[in-house]
Amino acid sequence: MKLLHSLTIFASSALIHVVSGADASKTCTSIEVRKEWRNLTVVERKAWVDAVNCLATKPRSGKLDPPLNVAVDYPAVYNQIAPVTENSTYYDELVYVHMNLNPVIHFTGLFFPWHRLYVHEWTNALRSECGYEGVAPYWDAPEFESSPMWDTDAESGLGGFGDPDDDYTVRTGGLNITLAYPIAHKLRRQYRPFPGFAGFSNVSANSTFSQAEVDILLSQPEGNFTAFQDYMEKVVGMHSAIHGILGGDLAGLCPQGSSNTSACPTEGAPTFSANEPMFHMHHGNVDRLWWLWQEKSEANKVAFHEHVNSGYVPQWTSSVVEHDESYPYCWNVQIVHDWTGHEYSKLAVVLCV
Repeated sequence: MKLLHSLTIFASSALIHVVSGADASKTCTSIEVRKEWRNLTVVERKAWVDAVNCLATKPRSGKLDPPLNVAVDYPAVYNQIAPVTENSTYYDELVYVHMNLNPVIHFTGLFFPWHRLYVHEWTNALRSECGYEGVAPYWDAPEFESSPMWDTDAESGLGGFGDPDDDYTVRTGGLNITLAYPIAHKLRRQYRPFPGFAGFSNVSANSTFSQAEVDILLSQPEGNFTAFQDYMEKVVGMHSAIHGILGGDLAGLCPQGSSNTSACPTEGAPTFSANEPMFHMHHGNVDRLWWLWQEKSEANKVAFHEHVNSGYVPQWTSSVVEHDESYPYCWNVQIVHDWTGHEYSKLAVVLCV
């Protein structure tokens, strides 16, 4: 079957070779407590910022072998994405995994478990490559405009929004990374309170991740994975809103000079959104919300089937995710739950490492 063949190729080349130490048979022997970014100490924040900067300087492994020919297999989604370049880093390779698999890990049943695994392994890369000893922070987004997230401290801060006179390049904070995809550029952010959701240009991004919206998300019908994912991942919803409101790399906006070129053919496509380090904190929170819904009942905990996507990519369901020959999709929902050892509280996330 072509679908499973693609996954098998990915198993042998795209992630398991790039990320060292990934082991689906791993059992939980120690528990870490994940924290919301604002509950980290200044020392802990600096350690994370330093590790991210470090990962962006590590040489590429050369083991990346993208399994999907996006231009051929998914022309209705993206005409193509930037080709793999040797002028890249280990950090960029991990970004490219997300770029290449974009059509099959969004609006499909793979969205939640794949991103759960991705954030986990990306954090493990900070540890194995750069000696990071901290936890994977997450970002709970309410009160966006007044949030202390936008700390401009030169050592421990995430920085604010970019310089509009220089392609919205971020010039404050401690992050200092050069990115390879889609073309070489520095990290960019562009504050867009009304990011122009298709057909809903008057909807503010901030309104989609309020506590009231979170309450609606968590009240989705018991055991209905499809309804829960649809509410989270809908175009005008809290997942896409964070991508949109930050603009720049997280929104998939092409760097200056690359729009409508072979490197960046589709403006606003989310392929290289993982360039932005805050991607991993955002998806850490997406994962936390999934976990909160799972914990509401046993039916929610095991619900994982029949998600119907929007029609422009093949329908993928849990039967594919649970296929026992296709890493990381062979990590069925129970394995993903148990192996990562997720357990959340208001201020913390417990994760097996």
